[in-house]
Amino acid sequence: MASQGSAAVWTDDLGRPGTLARLQGELAPRYDVGEEVGRGGMGRVLRAYDRDLRRDVALKVLPRGSSRKRALRLVEEAQVSCQLEHPSVLPVHDVGIDGSGAVFFTMQLIPEHETLRDVIERLRGGDPKAFAEFTFERRVRIIQQVCHALDYAH
Repeated sequence: MASQGSAAVWTDDLGRPGTLARLQGELAPRYDVGEEVGRGGMGRVLRAYDRDLRRDVALKVLPRGSSRKRALRLVEEAQVSCQLEHPSVLPVHDVGIDGSGAVFFTMQLIPEHETLRDVIERLRGGDPKAFAEFTFERRVRIIQQVCHALDYAH
């Protein structure tokens, strides 16, 4: 990665503009970025508002200073995800690099809700409300939905 002004220029191994260079752009004019709604192995997920499309989105962004290899992996994740059209797979809306060189993609924002991880923790902890809300039959349906999405993706 070479620097040109404040924007990063990404090249392939031969010094030609690569996938990351083609994604170069400004994040600020299009998105109003809000609070963090999640964090994972690839980076943070932030609530954002897409001014162009007039909708709330989840914006997944790598930490600044991430390696080129990691940035390409995030772009690959977005490219693969956007090809999947399934009710249990979130659609990807946009992918790019902001003016500081941070790689990002946006996807459908799920309204605030309890995550599957939260539900599993409550069930493991023996929470009677969790068992009442998530009956055996409902848990089986959720697992089936996850399995169908994984099967579709692979």
